[in-house]
Amino acid sequence: MRPIDADALDVLTIIGERMDGKVEFAKAVNEMIQNAPTIDAVEVVRCEDCKNWWESAQMCTIAELPTGSSCCAEDYCSKAERKEE
Repeated sequence: MRPIDADALDVLTIIGERMDGKVEFAKAVNEMIQNAPTIDAVEVVRCEDCKNWWESAQMCTIAELPTGSSCCAEDYCSKAERKEE
């Protein structure tokens, strides 16, 4: 599965350009996309992108893993906060 931004998908234009203006088909596809179920997704902040990631030590300053081990850059946790650009 790959979540997409269905609102940004312009099916009518895409199909119209590639299929010689088969508007009824484009409308049917567009309706299917608009009526598709929405997933309940939550954005994840990886440890390396968190403001608590200490780059030089390759560790998080607030990680509390139950195993006592440290996290790695690809991990994530519920306390993650994205670094400000």
